[in-house]
Amino acid sequence: MPVKKRHPSELAPQPVTEARVSPEAARWKPQRTLALAAGLTLLIILIFAPVRSYDFINHDDPDYVSANSHVNLGLTWSGVVWAFTQSHSSNWHPLTWISHMVDSQLFGRNAGMHHVVNVLFHILNTLLLFLLLLQPLTRRTIVCHCQHPMRKCS
Repeated sequence: MPVKKRHPSELAPQPVTEARVSPEAARWKPQRTLALAAGLTLLIILIFAPVRSYDFINHDDPDYVSANSHVNLGLTWSGVVWAFTQSHSSNWHPLTWISHMVDSQLFGRNAGMHHVVNVLFHILNTLLLFLLLLQPLTRRTIVCHCQHPMRKCS
């Protein structure tokens, strides 16, 4: 079988071209994103629905809510000052205290509703993470991450 001679330009390495992505695949699909977000929300609601009937537990609920006089008064100016100026239960987290104060203001000592609010926070955090993970990792974000003062790039 005869060997076909090739022109020297055919033997040279060919330039690398970027992979082609179909326009449909490259297009953002909000319907799919909304469907997945709704599915995640529904899954969390189904898993955590029973918390509506749960009571406070004796682990840290007495320190944080059920036996905390500052929280049980609801959202008051003195409670907000306390939240920002005191360290209670070995923690300083004023927004947590204020959140519990708002729960107490709205729901009193109904533990189930306090738990429902926490499930809502969990849903919001899950959706935020979901949306962040949808974003493509670009060179710019890699460079910004690499230039963070707490990171060492090698």
